[in-house]
Amino acid sequence: MTIQFHLFEDAGVAAQALADAVRGDLQQALETAPRALLLVSGGRSPLPLFALLATQPLPWAQIDVSLVDERCVPLADADSNSALVARHLLVGAAAAARWVPLVDETLASHASDEWPVAQQAAIAANDNAALAQAAVIILGLGNDGHTASLFVDASQWDEARQTSARYIALQPQAAAHARVGLSLQALIGQHHCYVWSSGADKLATLERLVALVHDVSEHFTDHLTDQLTDQLTDSLTDHLADAGPLALLIAHPKVTLHVFHSAR
Repeated sequence: MTIQFHLFEDAGVAAQALADAVRGDLQQALETAPRALLLVSGGRSPLPLFALLATQPLPWAQIDVSLVDERCVPLADADSNSALVARHLLVGAAAAARWVPLVDETLASHASDEWPVAQQAAIAANDNAALAQAAVIILGLGNDGHTASLFVDASQWDEARQTSARYIALQPQAAAHARVGLSLQALIGQHHCYVWSSGADKLATLERLVALVHDVSEHFTDHLTDQLTDQLTDSLTDHLADAGPLALLIAHPKVTLHVFHSAR
């Protein structure tokens, strides 16, 4: 278990610190490849971060930008993460970045059923070479422990945590809209993985998950020490599955999560 907390009182200071870290990661990625992929999360929380990322002195024309997850809605819908990123991140110098959509706008605008759109989006994303490997991923989190639209109540949750596919279609029960998002294995394989959060409730959620993982891992380590060296055992994964994807990421020995959290 490796999770590093970077705690700040002010959202602006936290956003600047994470923007600086992301800039460094992208610059490093471009030293060995002609392009670098940045995956971001939607919602209102990362808007201060987007504003600062957009001002970073980067060769934006060499950077691809896409989403960790997207709802299968038209761009005009208030729940569209794509529209939010276009308004708040792909502006100024960052407008030169290449946008790689997860959801086909034409299908989303004309389909009467969101689920086929989500399924097609997952197929297209997995076939898209531009989305094959991210240089940087910025995750958000829900107070139920979900991230990247990986909801435990979705009937696809078991598949989402077991599949080797990078993207998967999901239909949460307690959240609106069918979605496409990164699978758990895609997140486990990510080198630079950040979590952006703010407020006392989000910090309490993270602390609760860390404590849960610690307690469960200690139990299994007492009995299965040798088996836990390189990977989670099936038993440990099953015991933490109901806690959601963030708990599984925190528990995984090959994952390092960097949490940038602001008190307000």
